[in-house]
Amino acid sequence: MIDEMWLKSSVLKERLFEEIFYVDVAFEDKITLRLRSEISEWLGCQLTGEKSKATVVLSVKSDLDDNLEAYEIRENEIIGASSVGLLYGFYAYLRLKLTGPKLSEKSAPNQALRMINHWDQVDGTIERGYAGESIFFGRFGSNDNTDTGSFAVKDIGTDIFRNDFTRLEMYARFLASIGINAISLNNVNVRDLGTNLIISPYIEKVGEIARIFATFGLKTFLAINWAAPKLIGGLKTSDPLDEKVSEWWQQTIDHIYNVIPDFGGFVVKADSEGEPGPYQYGRNHADGANMLAKPFEKYGGFVIWRTFVYNSQTDWRNRKNDRAKAAYENFMPLDGDFADNVILQTM
Repeated sequence: MIDEMWLKSSVLKERLFEEIFYVDVAFEDKITLRLRSEISEWLGCQLTGEKSKATVVLSVKSDLDDNLEAYEIRENEIIGASSVGLLYGFYAYLRLKLTGPKLSEKSAPNQALRMINHWDQVDGTIERGYAGESIFFGRFGSNDNTDTGSFAVKDIGTDIFRNDFTRLEMYARFLASIGINAISLNNVNVRDLGTNLIISPYIEKVGEIARIFATFGLKTFLAINWAAPKLIGGLKTSDPLDEKVSEWWQQTIDHIYNVIPDFGGFVVKADSEGEPGPYQYGRNHADGANMLAKPFEKYGGFVIWRTFVYNSQTDWRNRKNDRAKAAYENFMPLDGDFADNVILQTM
């Protein structure tokens, strides 16, 4: 069973059964094709090629707003500053049809990156998760997600991917409908087989998921293990200033973009709770983040670098050990040293 949440297609079909939609765009892309599919296939509504017959007109007007994700609803007219803005406007229109008589709204997000981070492991469990299994990985019904204090990844002896594309499409629809535009698929504590998600043959399977999300305006990110060059790259070090390490990451990232041209980037947890990181080599976090960020520059990708850096053996009962201040102590001295496509994630 799948919970449609507020996007209950049966209710929406009742409200929209008399509407005839017309999509007015200069050119088609994966977003506008998804929009047409949402109207005709998901909702089963009429889609016409003649504007004069339409009761609802959707159009892209680049001069609507400098923010390309902006939209405006004027009664039965939906305008987007781009195809993505138009998609957001379409879902806003549906919400207004469900919640009230007034069909008028104008919106533009003030945060460019609106991201959800999953802590899914490749065996289907979710670290610190208590609301079900992963929709990306594992076999349905194979994990109870009980927090036993151990998060070792189990060998499930099969394709690690769930391959439930219907559920993925519904989830992507929900995320887009509330304005989420990026998603990280896997646990930041990258263990065992999860380290391999960034290389073949696993990245090709990630690509299948990413292509679904991309049609809803969502960029896909992956969490990485800092020691990947040693663990899966055959190198003896993960030192960010080692030339061979930099070359390995460059080649790996180039391959990812060959598979997923609109890939978002990496999420990195380093030097925290026993996880590997640049401190192992006498380097700082700017060294580590910037080394990864450089290969992403030509693709417009990002490195989301977590500032959750502390010793997991710290005695929380000792009030002199201020864990909350650890991010400040580690990163304030590096203020201004990070590349433009590095985002520090404090949580």
